[in-house]
Amino acid sequence: MTWWDVLVLTIIMFSIAIYNSLIIYVDLADKQIGEEIEFTSNMNWDNLGVQAVLLALAMCYLRLRNFNFAQWTISINLKAIVQGVGIFLAVALAMDMFFMAWSYIIPFPVSEESVDLSSAYTVLPKIDLSLLLYAALNGFYEEIFFLGICLAVARHQRWLFILYALLIRYAFHTYQGQAAAVGIALVLGGSYYFLYKTIRPKNLFPFFLAHALSDVFGVGILTYIASLNSSRDFAS
Repeated sequence: MTWWDVLVLTIIMFSIAIYNSLIIYVDLADKQIGEEIEFTSNMNWDNLGVQAVLLALAMCYLRLRNFNFAQWTISINLKAIVQGVGIFLAVALAMDMFFMAWSYIIPFPVSEESVDLSSAYTVLPKIDLSLLLYAALNGFYEEIFFLGICLAVARHQRWLFILYALLIRYAFHTYQGQAAAVGIALVLGGSYYFLYKTIRPKNLFPFFLAHALSDVFGVGILTYIASLNSSRDFAS
């Protein structure tokens, strides 16, 4: 893979998402970031269709470029499932720590200061078929780019493309606010890279699964537990 290939694939796969994220972020600049973020079933189906088309285009491009798909190891087994759940839990806890540190070190701007992070990222979701299917596709879609494509460059260039990939992760998550965008890029993205390079044997599936679980349940654990306790207290 060359830098040009990665750039073309970035345009194919993420240009729409980056543009939409920027528009939403600017639109919410004078409001509470996160207050209008609600993913409905219809939105999930729409996003599923769009991503399926873009993924097909990306795969066609890779085939035209004679990309060696065999370098991707995607193995679904019990060990990979356990690893995926473990990665999800570990990164979710790391994200909780990040949000806590952010709130102490960097004061939230007026547009974000009153936002309960648990409501933006770990609120009890409405789990239905559209969410499960979209989360499954999105987990594959994003990590096949960040771990499968951005690391398929020359060894001496990988560190540059890792930084590039972190920037792209940030760019299409700005609609969730700066705290979430930075956290997803640095904590989630950085953790995925470190774990992918560390865990043996290499397997992309655990990261697809971990990402999909994050899409379904949110990127935090402590605030999710807190929301469950709050729900029980309210019910009682």
